[in-house]
Amino acid sequence: MTLDNKPADLVAAAADAATAAAAAAKTAPATTGAVTTATKPVLHLTQAQIASTHSFFRDNFGFAAATHARLTIHPDATATIHLLRTDLPLHYGGRSGEQVLNGCVIAGLYDMIVGSLAHSLGAHPEGIDDGVRNNAATMNVSVNFMRPCPLELPVVMSARVDSVARRAGIVYVSAEMKDAQGRTCSVCTGIAKYAPRPKAVMA
Repeated sequence: MTLDNKPADLVAAAADAATAAAAAAKTAPATTGAVTTATKPVLHLTQAQIASTHSFFRDNFGFAAATHARLTIHPDATATIHLLRTDLPLHYGGRSGEQVLNGCVIAGLYDMIVGSLAHSLGAHPEGIDDGVRNNAATMNVSVNFMRPCPLELPVVMSARVDSVARRAGIVYVSAEMKDAQGRTCSVCTGIAKYAPRPKAVMA
């Protein structure tokens, strides 16, 4: 820098440099060191893959039966859970006499929807490791409770895939729960990880 530069010239140069840097950031692939970060997938599930996930949900989640939760996996790799009833003792939360959904039930439903949505991706040819991995387990659910959720039906939870880290076998999910008035009562971010299928043991 020389003393001949005028302030206006410096401001203009700085603005040009910032614009160029922003444009480069938009076009460059996102990386962390030498590892490419997770990307937003474009997914479409077949009816067979959806049916497989529905069976997985029914056969592996006794909590779903206990809470009367019904899962629906959609072709665009999103999911919803509808509570069919909310009048059982385990549904009741909050202080005595309050008609609001138990926070433990809400957290358990988030666990189920994250794991089930991840399971559906494991069989997808553009999903995790070309379908080699499909036994997904929830690693983390982080729930923010925004308002009490009344026990009045319908109570609906929805989830979507945010990104997939294929080499690591990890899927990132966002979800939310809405009450009968359509108000968002809680939101969640979840992480699920896949493990390779166990190899068959030769007799």
